[in-house]
Amino acid sequence: MEGKYVLEVCNPRGVRESKIQGLTAPRLKSLDGKKIAILGALPESIPFNFALEKALQAKFPTAKVVYRQTGMDGEKNLEFLKDFDAFIDGVRLSGGWQTEPPVVYEKAGIPGVHLCLETMRPQAVFSMLSHGLPTLRIVSIPALMWINAENKAENFPPIAEYMADEIVRALTEPLTEEEKNPPPCDFDFGNLFFEGKDYDEAYKKCQEYFVGHAMTDSLPIVPPTPEAVEAMLAGTSRDKNEVIGIMQPGRGIVTIEKVAVNAVMA
Repeated sequence: MEGKYVLEVCNPRGVRESKIQGLTAPRLKSLDGKKIAILGALPESIPFNFALEKALQAKFPTAKVVYRQTGMDGEKNLEFLKDFDAFIDGVRLSGGWQTEPPVVYEKAGIPGVHLCLETMRPQAVFSMLSHGLPTLRIVSIPALMWINAENKAENFPPIAEYMADEIVRALTEPLTEEEKNPPPCDFDFGNLFFEGKDYDEAYKKCQEYFVGHAMTDSLPIVPPTPEAVEAMLAGTSRDKNEVIGIMQPGRGIVTIEKVAVNAVMA
């Protein structure tokens, strides 16, 4: 365009491995007479989960509430869940989970809810999106209540009773249209274009975009132009489209070309 400079750069984002989908399993009308499984993988959540088991059982005497300590292999846990009407998963106390068992359970047709500390909610939401199920229901436990419990079993029953109603609502409220039909991932995986009156202005816009979208550690990058990426790829004989893995936590597909893009940026 006359009087304009356009800076084209390759996108360092990897295309997501998981396709976005919505919730499909209907929620329970009530917990009365139902079998509810509480699944926990972290030892720190054991006292709370036992307390929650007791609280829900007392609240719904005709239900069968069972707590089981499990691993992070959702597929293996499905064998245990096949006889249950719904699940409660958690409690997430840290980030960086490579798998999301509740996503596996929901995709298998079992409705449920994921529990996390309120400080971990953003990470939980991002992880569910990365695993393709962005509307999976999440209930947050106040962090201060959890910390003040000091991991002592006798301090968790009041927390479980406090959280019970919200957990029940997550298990029983009908799905919304947004939960059933979430919008597709809005990430643009194609090349990016920055326009300015000259290179300096386009370069500045490029830097601002990468920082603003958390695509750098806030330090300046070398713009990964197609020419620069091709020059970087000249250092290997491997096919640029070769897939070499999945990058956590966003679960982007890593190709030789994406490695080259990030190498240029560095």
